[in-house]
Amino acid sequence: SDKNLIGKNGGGDKPKGHHASNTWIESGTIVIANMLGAGVLGLPYAFSLLGWIPSVVVLLCITVFSVYGGLLLGWLRGKDAHIVTYGQLADKVCKSCGMTHNFWRHFVQVIGMTYVIGALTIYITTCRLSLMQIFQACPNSTNVTTPESCGQDSCTEHAVVDMSSTVWLLIAAAILFPIIQIRSLSDTGIVGFIGVGTIAVVNFVLLGFLIWDSTQHHTDGGHSDTGATKLVPSSLKDFVNGMTQMAFAYGGHVLMVDIQSSMKKPSDWYKSVYYSQSFMFANYAIIGFLGYGVYGDKTSTVITSALPDNWLRIVVNVCLFVHVSMAYCINSTVVTTFFVNIFFPQVLASDVEYKRLKDDVDKGEVSMGSSINSNNDTQPKEEELWSSTKEELEHRVDESSRLLDESLQRVEHSTEKVSLLLESLEKKRRGVAWKWMFIATLLLGVAFLIGSIIPFFGDLMNVYSSLGIFSLSFFVPVMFWMMLKPVASTSTRRKKAVFGANAFLVLVAVCGCILGIWAAIEDIIHNWKVCDYHF
Repeated sequence: SDKNLIGKNGGGDKPKGHHASNTWIESGTIVIANMLGAGVLGLPYAFSLLGWIPSVVVLLCITVFSVYGGLLLGWLRGKDAHIVTYGQLADKVCKSCGMTHNFWRHFVQVIGMTYVIGALTIYITTCRLSLMQIFQACPNSTNVTTPESCGQDSCTEHAVVDMSSTVWLLIAAAILFPIIQIRSLSDTGIVGFIGVGTIAVVNFVLLGFLIWDSTQHHTDGGHSDTGATKLVPSSLKDFVNGMTQMAFAYGGHVLMVDIQSSMKKPSDWYKSVYYSQSFMFANYAIIGFLGYGVYGDKTSTVITSALPDNWLRIVVNVCLFVHVSMAYCINSTVVTTFFVNIFFPQVLASDVEYKRLKDDVDKGEVSMGSSINSNNDTQPKEEELWSSTKEELEHRVDESSRLLDESLQRVEHSTEKVSLLLESLEKKRRGVAWKWMFIATLLLGVAFLIGSIIPFFGDLMNVYSSLGIFSLSFFVPVMFWMMLKPVASTSTRRKKAVFGANAFLVLVAVCGCILGIWAAIEDIIHNWKVCDYHF
């Protein structure tokens, strides 16, 4: 059969169209590249909203919650290699619970795709801000009449280019266009390392600058751009906005099932979770607390705005642009795969299967039937040859020639079958690049449109983190665990206590989602009324 033509890389232990090749380090790095980025730039401002005590408590709690959610997703998926998306995981849980409806699958897919599209919007907006901090000329300060809560477009005093933020957003979209053509998470390993490397440069520069600026603050007796710190938030809305911005920094669980499914050894997923979340916590704690300690209640919404207008800002924004572009690529790959599989079924599966079989053929790992020398029983021993008569020797020669002809025919037949299979897959995958480009470009246009109409960077973070992160990162993993571990099955007091603790986490996630959306909408309505925003 055709399955026997597939080499070791195309074994039947993986679902069709799926290719697992990443190590736990590569997978953890992809998680970091996806989650660490725009969130860390808003943490000092989030801490300024919360104050010292809630900042410490909330950061620790959200980190633990994030680790727990990631581990639960890995445990729920288990060793089932056919689960490659969050929606398929929901199907597994529902079937295990005896449910016949698809509510949870639809819930996960709708919320997940909404969140990812929101994340794409945030990433392209961050790219726009980086470009403007490098190239955009600053307007005359005397003409600025908008309130401080509206913020200011990023700019540099040394630039001569003066364009609207919408034009810069369009330029960012054009730069992102080539990298959104990557069609598999298995091909994003280098993307992850580039993303982590560039954000490491950003954090290192920010760390050095903040330390230097803090020493200047003490030696010069303070700066006009520094403010006082506080222990607790000034209002409930400040607390909720600070909490949701901090939660955004840990967003990305919606992609964790996809990332785990691309691992060669999915049982090592817990290593990826601990590695990625520990790395992120260290970055968030250092940049967040140090930035708030230096600037206090005058902390900028985006901490890179505090950098001096010189080569330092250029280096940071170039690295930030590259990092956020890599994060956009990872998210775009997942959401584009989702929609391509809806509108063009089997196209991506045929594409991946074709590449897998082609690699096997190139490496010589395709089974071409029995080897010519595989039948050792037909090889005469040396003593038998010396004792054989002329007729027997001639018969052995004829038999060997016949076996050789049969082996050559089997090789030719197998080669022909491989060629026919490759040709069949080639027909199925024809046009996959154009179809992928169409969907990926359409999603890029949606992100561009949202970023143009609602240009509130902090509020975008609050809305999408409230909707997507609290539900998919915190609520759904715990809810699925509770569905598989009903309270009736918890026979001991300890198990009932664990179930109760998980139920409390579900309640916290629901409250966080509702309060976060409320506070974000309040800010958007207020800013829309008082700020001069336009398309």
